[in-house]
Amino acid sequence: QIGNAFVREHEASGRIGYQASFTTGVGGVTDATNSVIGVYDPAAGHTTVVRDGDPMPGSATRKFILDFSADAIPSYNAGGAAAFTAVSLAAGVFEGGLWRFDPTSGLTQVTSSAGFPPTVPNIHELNDAGQLAYATSLAAGASVPFAIYGPDGAGGTYEVARINGPAPGLPGPAFYTWIPGGGFFSLNEAGHVAYAAQLFVGLGDVTASNAWGIWEARGPGDIVLRHRAG
Repeated sequence: QIGNAFVREHEASGRIGYQASFTTGVGGVTDATNSVIGVYDPAAGHTTVVRDGDPMPGSATRKFILDFSADAIPSYNAGGAAAFTAVSLAAGVFEGGLWRFDPTSGLTQVTSSAGFPPTVPNIHELNDAGQLAYATSLAAGASVPFAIYGPDGAGGTYEVARINGPAPGLPGPAFYTWIPGGGFFSLNEAGHVAYAAQLFVGLGDVTASNAWGIWEARGPGDIVLRHRAG
């Protein structure tokens, strides 16, 4: 019995990506098994991507915990693939990570990190070509740098930008001091990542009036400044 549900994606084909919670206490559902990420397809019906308590592939002891954060929202593409963040707890150790689901090949882990709180990508986006980009903290803690990673065109990822990292396309040295939204970005169908960032004032030609810019990352070593304030 579904207690509540949220639609997260709706494609022109009629495919719907959703999150749902089952009612605890009904049919043996517990707090450890009540959350689910799913896909509805007009031809295939409902497919469960992952459910709370499912065993993590490749681990004999770890199980998925999906509702660790209200911000853990899955992303979907038109082909029925999905990406989501989750944590697990085994022997007193938390592990967080980003996972992707493919209707043919199933679940694959993209990132993994252990600790408390576990560091997991806070933003991720999956395009219709199956390419994945994400932003993540680089360590556990409230005041740590974070970075954006984009598809490298060869099935992997590369670092697009990070807090305190170099900002390309500017005269003289320039470094990012802030990327809004914890690393907010946009991924297009070509696998290019666009993002806005603030620069450290006082380095190179950076002043308070020109410290913001918009960049487009088209692949490793190909990051272009598209617009600059001032």
